[in-house]
This record gives sequence, structure tokens and C-alpha cells, in this order.
Amino acid sequence: MIELDIYEQQIVLACKSWGEWAKEENRFKAVKIVTGQYYAIAEDELEMYTIYHCLLNLFMKIKRSNYYSLQNFIENIFKDSTTGRYKKEIDMEHIIYNLISEISEIAVKDHEGNKLFNELEPNYDILNKGIEKEIEILRR
Repeated sequence: MIELDIYEQQIVLACKSWGEWAKEENRFKAVKIVTGQYYAIAEDELEMYTIYHCLLNLFMKIKRSNYYSLQNFIENIFKDSTTGRYKKEIDMEHIIYNLISEISEIAVKDHEGNKLFNELEPNYDILNKGIEKEIEILRR
């Protein structure tokens, strides 16, 4: 069984649309909020590469460096979902959105009912950090 720390658990949950940020805006914002806390970086200073690095490491940790999973992921990020053709270039945001999607689809248990990693315990202080302030600003 893979042990995820509290922030890794919250990132997985943010990818799975837990918390108020995911409900109010989108999963990218939810993941960005938790990743910023994980690295102790202010949201406005958080680089896309840092989010990418965090998500890719988490993906590989959960998938246990499964070569096929990584190969499949890389193939799919270059494939256009509407035409099925492969793109020549992609941007960092596209990769991050695809990583969020991949992590969101990871099951907690395998097909035999064995836990793949420790129970995901939501910590709403981490997941919802700053949401009240943002809602208040939007209401003005």
C-alpha cells in the first residue's frame, strides 16, 4: 500500500472535485490552492511548472512508476479528443489538466478490493483555504 501524506491526499481529493474551490470554480484552481500550500508558495507566485512537477510526481507515486501508465498518458496528451489526430505541440496547462483528469480517475481500491493507498481523509482547512475571502470579494 502506498502512503500519501496529508497534502498529497488533499491534491488527489482536489483532482476528484472535493472542496469548495472545485465547486465554485474548477479543479485546476482547487489543485493550485492545495499545491501552493504543499510547497508554501503564495498562489500568485506559483509557477505552472511547480504544479506540473507536483502532479507528475504524485501520478508516478500512485501508479508505482508503471511504464505503461506513463506511456499511455503521454500518448493521450498529444491526441486531439475530437479528431483523434496527434498534435505537434502542447502547452503546460494542457498537460496539467490531463494530469488532474488522470489522478481524478485513480481508484482507491484495486479490482480485488485491496486498498492501493491509505484512506483519503479530507482536510477542509487545506482544501478550502481562502474560499470565504474569494466569495466575499465576488459578492461586492
